[in-house]
Amino acid sequence: MSRRWTKTRDLADALEELGVISAVRSVGLQGATLVDELFAVRQLVNGDGALRDALSDRVRSVADRADLVESLIGGKVLPATLQLVRQALSGSYRNVGLALESYETTAADVHGEGVATVRVARALSDGDEQRLAAALSRQYSRPVHLNVVVDPEVVGGIRVEIGDDIIDGTISSRLDDARRKIAG
Repeated sequence: MSRRWTKTRDLADALEELGVISAVRSVGLQGATLVDELFAVRQLVNGDGALRDALSDRVRSVADRADLVESLIGGKVLPATLQLVRQALSGSYRNVGLALESYETTAADVHGEGVATVRVARALSDGDEQRLAAALSRQYSRPVHLNVVVDPEVVGGIRVEIGDDIIDGTISSRLDDARRKIAG
C-alpha cells in the first residue's frame, strides 16, 4: 500500500500521530488511566482562560510552556500523559485543548475503545455509569470509555457526545423543543 503526501504538513502530522500512538502503547494496561488523565488536563486547560492562553501563547517559548505544564501536573500523572501534554504545546493543532482531545481519542482507539463525553447535572452512580457504557458499547459495536462531566447548566437529564454524534436528553433541550413547537 502506498500513500502520497498531498500537503506539506502530511508528513509532520503523520509523525505526530505516530508519537501519540507510541506514548499510548508505552503505558500498556494503564490505557484507561491515560485517557482519563488527558481528559482531566483538557478540562483543566479549557476551564481556565489564563492557563489556556498561557499554554497557547506562541510568543512564549515551548520550554517555558513545558515548565508551566511540569509545575502543574508533573509527578501527578503518568509519564506518558506529561509527554503528550508537552507534545501538544508544539504540535500541529491550533490550541492545546484541541490537541489533547485528539490525543485522547487516539489513546482510546489504540485500546479498541471509543470515547464519550457525558454531561450530567450530578454525578452518576457506578451502576448508572456501567449501564450507560454498556448501552453505548452495544450501540457503537465497541467498548466506550466514558468521561463524565458534572455540569450544573444541564439541570437534569443527560447529554452524550461520541465522535460527531450528540444524544441530548437534557431537560433544557426538551424545553427548547417544546418552545419551538409552541411557537410554530
